[in-house]
Amino acid sequence: MREKGEWTMAERNDISFSVLMSIYRGGDAKSLDQSIKSLAEQTVLPTDFVLVEDGPLTPSLIKVIEKWQKDFPRPLRIFKLKHNHGLGIALSIGSRHIKSDWIARMDADDICCPRRFESQLNYICQHPEVAVIGGQIKEFTKDPKALTRSRQVPTSNRDIRQFIKWRCPFNHPTVMINRQRLNEVGGYLPFGTWEDYYLWARFAVKGYAMANLDQTLVLMRVDKELYHRRGKTNNLKYVMKLQKYMYQHGLINRFELITGDILNIGNIIIPVTVRRLLYQNLLRS
Repeated sequence: MREKGEWTMAERNDISFSVLMSIYRGGDAKSLDQSIKSLAEQTVLPTDFVLVEDGPLTPSLIKVIEKWQKDFPRPLRIFKLKHNHGLGIALSIGSRHIKSDWIARMDADDICCPRRFESQLNYICQHPEVAVIGGQIKEFTKDPKALTRSRQVPTSNRDIRQFIKWRCPFNHPTVMINRQRLNEVGGYLPFGTWEDYYLWARFAVKGYAMANLDQTLVLMRVDKELYHRRGKTNNLKYVMKLQKYMYQHGLINRFELITGDILNIGNIIIPVTVRRLLYQNLLRS
């Protein structure tokens, strides 16, 4: 007799899912190769793989993509944009070309743990009401064997709805999203570097069930530019718009709105060295 929580390959294969990735010319060819390799070595493979080229790419990136278009064990479909539009628009365009039940996000410089998709599909089989399922990450700089810190996010829907008031409740490269639910909330939208946070807020407003696994699903590459990107002043308008959206839809109260505005503005205007220490020592474990 099968133990509770164990599912046959046939049952998992009833759930179709596609990987969605975006790459731009600033990406690193070796990192992209490692990332796609980790997808090809999954214990459960996707239905297909949708790769959006967000503007013209370097010859080294093109070479990696051409190799994997031949070698990837599932269809690798490429959509080329004439100009660089940013992640939000690239993911929006890519998601429109996906017909699978689920969309599995992956970044072009991260590495999937081998059983990532298997673990997420097992959860979906047991919790068919879930609309988004993510997991934990461990970070590295150059060598994926030399892990530095981890980012832990809450696992239950209740805790996610509390966490979202103050911080992004998902590690974006780990998530699998129900395609129908994604369309119902309006899909990916351009929102500075906060397009994923805004997306989860819209899922929360709709009352959809969300969850994170308590296991590490992705090894995430972190470079020194991360702390500069978090401090870009053009993020400020998106921070304020997100806070206003959550307040207007009852996700946060007035005190949380004011406090959140102060904290987020402070995070943007502080020196990058202070921001780095804050992220490394208080927001990571």
